[in-house]
Amino acid sequence: MRYRLNNVKACLECSEKDVELKVIEKFGGVLLRNLRIVKKSLDARKKSELFYIYAVEFEADEELLEDKDLVKVVECEEIDFSKFVWEEEDRPVVVGSGPS
Repeated sequence: MRYRLNNVKACLECSEKDVELKVIEKFGGVLLRNLRIVKKSLDARKKSELFYIYAVEFEADEELLEDKDLVKVVECEEIDFSKFVWEEEDRPVVVGSGPS
């Protein structure tokens, strides 16, 4: 199963490898594969305490209990947007786009 762990806090000096190790430590003996950082944001609400917050995706062989920070990643089908592209002569004409 593929999971996403949100709100992983790390100091400014921590490397991405340290973040991956923190995630591995959180789940103890569970084998985690294909760890990938998908989001990194800076929390600067307190000027004296700056830190990064990460979202990490990974795969696990075992079923993990979900909570507010751990969610399953569901694969969705790709949407084909090519059917929404108009040819030059078929384009819609918008008239009177001012305030009504």
